[in-house]
Amino acid sequence: MKEKLLNIIRICFVACLAILVFAGLGRAVFMPKEVVRYENRKANLLPALSLETVLSVEYQDGVESALMDQIHGAELMKSKYNETDSGIAFSVLKSIFMRDPNRIYYYNGLLVRGGDALLYYPKILREDSMVLLDERAAEINEAAAANPEQDFYVYYVEKDTDINFDTLVHSGFYEHLASKLDPSIPHGVDAIADFEDYYRRFYKTDHHWNHIGSYECYLDLLPFLGVESEPIAIEGEYLIGTRMSGSKAAYTRSLDVWVEDMYGYYLNFPWMGVNINGWWSENYGCQNVPDENAVSYGGYYGDDFGQVTFNMDKPERENILVIGDSYDNAILKLIASHFNMTYSVDLRYYEHYMGEKFVLSDYIEEHDIDKVLIIGSVNFFLSEDFSLR
Repeated sequence: MKEKLLNIIRICFVACLAILVFAGLGRAVFMPKEVVRYENRKANLLPALSLETVLSVEYQDGVESALMDQIHGAELMKSKYNETDSGIAFSVLKSIFMRDPNRIYYYNGLLVRGGDALLYYPKILREDSMVLLDERAAEINEAAAANPEQDFYVYYVEKDTDINFDTLVHSGFYEHLASKLDPSIPHGVDAIADFEDYYRRFYKTDHHWNHIGSYECYLDLLPFLGVESEPIAIEGEYLIGTRMSGSKAAYTRSLDVWVEDMYGYYLNFPWMGVNINGWWSENYGCQNVPDENAVSYGGYYGDDFGQVTFNMDKPERENILVIGDSYDNAILKLIASHFNMTYSVDLRYYEHYMGEKFVLSDYIEEHDIDKVLIIGSVNFFLSEDFSLR
């Protein structure tokens, strides 16, 4: 009887496994998913089938990779495995290393410093990076020359990849970019002084500014942009949540294992109309409704979209276009409070969401733009996704 029961269990297990595999194969062939959300990447698809490739190792590897991504429940199983594996490793490392906050150690592809700060390795300014920065500077110079009635500004945001915290030597990406810009284009940088400065102004588990860093950048940008009005005042600080786990935690496959407290400022924003990708919205992010916040950078400050507009209905003020990456999400509403219309464009997503190619000169003319702010980190200025051409 016992043996019969074991046989039934084996048959049921094999049957369930077969159903899962064939269901994944069916999805891979007929309705493949395009994105692996857990790892924030494009999903592997079945390779093209032909007589020449069907028996090759590359084809078999391609099929295996596609099934691993398309099989039902794969992301859930992968996330739970990584969470368990990282949880055990984290507990061991914490007991050994975190007693000494000055110790630095390697953890799943990143450095850990200060006891709880995950750090990317500093980048090195190589020849290929110089070429990309030269191209980006040339694009900005051409855009400014083609639109002489508008004021152009370039602002570089340093992060941990821009400085070696042991030697305090900066990578030189900003300096090289600035040297290639036309002298008539104002340029600035949110520079990191040392590890203590970084630790104070950035998240420990994410690559973005925290509330302190983003607000200080906003204060720096106002005179940089020629804004004379008073900044939005801080009316207090509050705890948003205790389990912030950002992009660096995800990079180390330790999302929800490495966590930190997330704070925000009470800021008395004036009324402004918000439009996201052509649709009116009640808000951008959750900065005005702290009781409903998602405990994440994008959930609190606002996610990446193709176009976000802020309407203050102050026609006596200027209109500004902000072209940037996710760093500007945290300061968009602050900047918008000083202008009539503020247009934020993320070139990675503009064409997808808006259904047309972004053409800077046409956009400036259509929206009566007075100022253009180009802002981002090293990834922004090195990526062809942010090309103005």
